[in-house]
Formats: sequence, structure tokens, C-alpha cells
Amino acid sequence: MELFACSFKEDKGWDDLDALNKKFAKWSKKNDGSYSAWTISPQFRTNDGKFDVGWIGSWATGQQMGQGMDNWMADNDGLGASYAEVIGCSHSLMSSTPVHALNGPPQGNGIVWFSSCIIADDSDSMKAYQAHKKFSEVMSKMGGKGQSWLM
Repeated sequence: MELFACSFKEDKGWDDLDALNKKFAKWSKKNDGSYSAWTISPQFRTNDGKFDVGWIGSWATGQQMGQGMDNWMADNDGLGASYAEVIGCSHSLMSSTPVHALNGPPQGNGIVWFSSCIIADDSDSMKAYQAHKKFSEVMSKMGGKGQSWLM
């Protein structure tokens, strides 16, 4: 999964980004059909950085990611430069582990929530995963439909 945290350049906004995203969707369909992408707009946050728009992208496998990146670097029809005129971004690349995932992708528009957590000194990542898994199971039994991943 990749995350771009972006700020709009001066005199640029959502209309400019939406126009580029339509061009990107056409490029991606032709050159990287395995890529899924979403734009997000922060509603509230604590201290994890300020940005206007986020771009979340993912591939199902590392091999698909590599091929998609190769295709983008070989020829992105100038979209990379066009995005740079509209937004300035920082970029993170991470792997994710499903904790609780429903069958199939989310339907329609939804809400996404990111938390930046630190594992306690007397714990480890496996214990954190098990705690998240247990919490998700309890929520599911109560009718919760949320999905969660650790990154």
C-alpha cells in the first residue's frame, strides 16, 4: 500500500485534482489494471501531519506493484509532471496485514480511520496483532461491519 499526503499548490484545488484523476484512471486501466486508488480528505486529526488530500493506492501482490511501477516510470503520459503542478506530496510505502476483512472490497463511499500507535516496551508486533484481532472479533459479533489492517 502507498500513501501520498499532499497539499494543493497555490490557486489549485479539488477540480484540478479531479480532472487529473480522470486522466489517471484511463492511464491505469490501460497500463496497470491491478492498481486501486482512492483520494481522501482529512476531517480531523491530532499531530500526524497536515495535508489537504491523501492518495491511497494498492496492488494485490508485490509482483503487480513492481510491474505497475515499471510501467509508470517507463511512460506515464506526463501525468507525473501534471500532478506536481497541482499538489506537493510526501510518500510512504508500506505492507499491510489483514486483521478483519470482509469478503470483497468495500462498497460505495465510506470512512477510513488511520491511527499511529506505538507498541509498549514489554510487548511486540504479534501481541499487538492478536489484540487487534480479538477486538475485531468482538466488534463483528456485535454486528460491526468495519474492516481493519495493520501497517
